[in-house]
Amino acid sequence: MNVDVPPIQDETHCSSPTDVEETRPKQISSIWNHFERHQVDGKWKAACNYCGKQLLGDPSQGTKHLHNHFKSYIR
Repeated sequence: MNVDVPPIQDETHCSSPTDVEETRPKQISSIWNHFERHQVDGKWKAACNYCGKQLLGDPSQGTKHLHNHFKSYIR
């Protein structure tokens, strides 16, 4: 039995959803306008520009805690 097989497409022109997600640049939260990020003893910290409080600043921690601090500080 002889079956016609379609030609193999070049993978560089593939437009699957996972390929699109991998090429998107990371979005940077606007909350970083109110915090300065720096390393202390090899760990990332975020210092509030208004009160100087040190919070976790590691990229894997997210920014919700920074938003919460900012909201409580401006009240």
